[in-house]
Amino acid sequence: MTEHHIDELLQRCSHLPYGPALNELLDQALELAEEAHDLIAEYRVRLLQADACAMSGDSTGLLGNFRWCLDRYDQDPVAFPSDPGDGADLLWQYKWMASLLSADPQIPAPEIHELLQEMSSHYARAGLSQGAVLTSRFEVACANGWMDLAQRTYDELAAEDQDAYAHCEACILSLKMSYLLATGEPDAAIGLLDTLLDNEFSCGQEPAQAIAIGLLPMLRAGRLPETKALHVRSYQAARKEPDNLGLVAHHLQYLVATGNLTRALQIAERHLPWLAHDPMAQREHLAFLAALGLLCDQLSAAGLSELPVRGTNAGEVREFFGQHDHELRVDTLGPRAWAAAHELASRFDTRNGNQWATNRTHAVADIGLEHWDLAWEDDAWLDPVSPVPAASNAAEYLRRAREYTACNKAELALGEVKAGLELPCAADITAGLEQLAMILHLGFENDSVAEVHLSSYLSTLERAGYHELASMLGDYGVSMHRDASAEQLSALLHAHSAGHEDLITRVYIDTWLAHAQLRHDQFDAARESAASAEQHVARLLSDYPGDDIRDSLLHNLYSIRIILASSDGAMKELEALVHSWRQFTPTDNSLAQVHFFLAQLAVDDSAYETGLEYAQRALAVFAGYQDRERAIRAADFSASLFLGMDQPERAIEGLRFGLHQAQLAESSQRVALLFRLAQTHVDLGEAYEAIDYLDQALEDSTPSLSAAEQGEIHDLLAEAYGLSEQFEPAAENWEKSLELFAAAGNPLRELQCAEKLVNIYLVSGNFAEAQMLAERLIPLAEKLAEEQGIHPMLNALMLLATVQETTGSGDAATSFSQAAELAAQHDQKQLHGQILVKYAQWHGANERFQDAVALMLQAANLFETVHQESNAAQGIGAAASYLALAERHEEAMLLFEQSLDLQIEDPLAERTLRLRLADSLDRLDKPDEADKQRQWAEELAN
Repeated sequence: MTEHHIDELLQRCSHLPYGPALNELLDQALELAEEAHDLIAEYRVRLLQADACAMSGDSTGLLGNFRWCLDRYDQDPVAFPSDPGDGADLLWQYKWMASLLSADPQIPAPEIHELLQEMSSHYARAGLSQGAVLTSRFEVACANGWMDLAQRTYDELAAEDQDAYAHCEACILSLKMSYLLATGEPDAAIGLLDTLLDNEFSCGQEPAQAIAIGLLPMLRAGRLPETKALHVRSYQAARKEPDNLGLVAHHLQYLVATGNLTRALQIAERHLPWLAHDPMAQREHLAFLAALGLLCDQLSAAGLSELPVRGTNAGEVREFFGQHDHELRVDTLGPRAWAAAHELASRFDTRNGNQWATNRTHAVADIGLEHWDLAWEDDAWLDPVSPVPAASNAAEYLRRAREYTACNKAELALGEVKAGLELPCAADITAGLEQLAMILHLGFENDSVAEVHLSSYLSTLERAGYHELASMLGDYGVSMHRDASAEQLSALLHAHSAGHEDLITRVYIDTWLAHAQLRHDQFDAARESAASAEQHVARLLSDYPGDDIRDSLLHNLYSIRIILASSDGAMKELEALVHSWRQFTPTDNSLAQVHFFLAQLAVDDSAYETGLEYAQRALAVFAGYQDRERAIRAADFSASLFLGMDQPERAIEGLRFGLHQAQLAESSQRVALLFRLAQTHVDLGEAYEAIDYLDQALEDSTPSLSAAEQGEIHDLLAEAYGLSEQFEPAAENWEKSLELFAAAGNPLRELQCAEKLVNIYLVSGNFAEAQMLAERLIPLAEKLAEEQGIHPMLNALMLLATVQETTGSGDAATSFSQAAELAAQHDQKQLHGQILVKYAQWHGANERFQDAVALMLQAANLFETVHQESNAAQGIGAAASYLALAERHEEAMLLFEQSLDLQIEDPLAERTLRLRLADSLDRLDKPDEADKQRQWAEELAN
């Protein structure tokens, strides 16, 4: 009974990918085997566990299980065969052991050589080639700097026959690349990488490993443009498994060398926890620590030495960086990373009897002396406007405070106000500072402090000569400035009805009343209040001094008028108002917000270049003042304009800039920007870049996304995988998107993804899955008929017919007929014609030429009724071609001539028909006419 349970568990394991679910089942199976004292079952389970440990980077687990199984195999290879048939093979696993031991400097060199000798003996006894043994010895020799041994083994390997246990072609080419790079032959190494990629050799770690080690040599060889897509492709494969830490280190080196420090830091922070994953993978640790030290050096050189590195305060990485309770800054982390790297390199060198590891660590540091310009994701796309410089007097502090208020940085604004109030200044400046302090404290709900500042504000107004205004504000207290409150609106309406005669008091009341009415969505009333204030502007300008009290009031009035005008969408009126507004020195941020709105209005008028100019101006200010959310929106908008102007590369730059802002702000917009970047790359045919962005979107944000949002990401990810001809992950992601859209209750998107999945099944030869899924689409399409019309059902029927045609199973004729009848019932002549063309082609492929001719002529007639003369001509010509295939050349000639009498838009299609007519004329013994048709066909080719 126990044996049956174990067999059942192992059968389930065979259908699972490597990961926690598989490990859990294997643990259950091992427990059952141990409880039953069933050594044969335990052997089978431990072999599978060794495989699972190898794939997850658990060196200790791999070594323990392998040693246990090897002992059983040596005792009785009949009872405990190398391959018991469960998918794991002991002698195959032997190939991993020397490299595993070599990666830990605590393992003495003689022990590594002894293991290789044992491997050789086991392979010889099993009647296997020594190819795998030589490859393992070559790998270890290269990794440890035993170059004499590497040279001898390299020569032996070239002469050794390879068998089923040999390393794959991709692995061998990658190892040879490492050797050639170590021996000073980078051009030859790059040539092997080209061979590997051109022949599409691959395995578990390849070509990701070969690409990673080839990136810097390619830069040095002047092949800069090729490296970006290769970096993305390799990193995309490496980023998911912790045993790829050394591979990640190569990518950090590449990013530092190309000046992409932002991306390098993000990747370093993402993979920092992997240092604690496998205590035996110390060669990987050394590579990562050196790359991290290099990155910190370059960040410090770029003026970012005080930047904290996320994840450095985690307990599991303290053994590498020393005891600390906080995130380490770049200038602290760098020296600690280098110290850990050099100490580890020294231990390797002591074990290996050379200076190989130390020299390679120094070589990593020397990468900082090299540089290639390859922009990725940073602020280089745009020069942000510099914020108002540090203040030296109260007026400048007021200016800075207003800028920070306009970009929603109230804490910073209050700090500037406090600093300004400590300095001596004119009464109008003090009034501005006290008024803003009152408003900010009201926003923080510090009413008692706001009352104090109101009192000071009123005193300053008195001192500046604004007695009536001070008296009115004193009557209403802070209530008049409690923004968006009913209390504020009520106080202002009461003050307005009081009919104050003092001019500036009336303008103050009407301006603030318009503001309050806007906050309560009372747009018509706000227009009346603003117009009431506007009629006094000329007198204010002529009768009152040009101080900050007057000008700030008029600034606010014009701000309100611009907001009101913007709701009408009148571009010229807005630009005129902005021109008038400028005389009152609006803040950079207020002006930027208006410019951004003008950009949107310009686009509505199809003035894309004007819109882009306004958007870019706004974005520069938002970025300069670190107003991240507005910067994100402006960058996204700019990218949309670039796409509309057919400049996708510029759009990508804008989206990357927006993404960088979103990352700095930890904004929820990050996922949307990642998706848009991926979509743009897919549209450009750049699959690996798209996959990289979508992986980030899923990795960082999945818990916060709805099922429908996750479905959209998996759908696009599947398209990217399909574009790169990685059909298995494409199918996996479309399968996932189907589940998610079903869970989200979106049958239309479920159907659309299912159609794509059927096609990928066909392309990859999974005909049974394609057939089953295509049949499932019919009832799903029926459910959509009322909401979506006949198109979903037509698509489903045609797809089913295509599957039936491809697989040779099912009734394709019935599916084609049903689709044609459905289109005819709904008088969809063009669709009906297109369906009949497909149906005719199916008959033609099966040499039922008479049926194919009839259907093509029906299709041509339908095209003529909807005035698609070119399609009609090609339909008649296709019917003639089928007649020719049936050796009915007289009839074919007549139809060819009829088709050529019509207007054919595609010269290539017309040329094909003339050549086919010429062939029929030859068969009818009309060589002169045939030559004439061929001559016309040649003219069309030119």
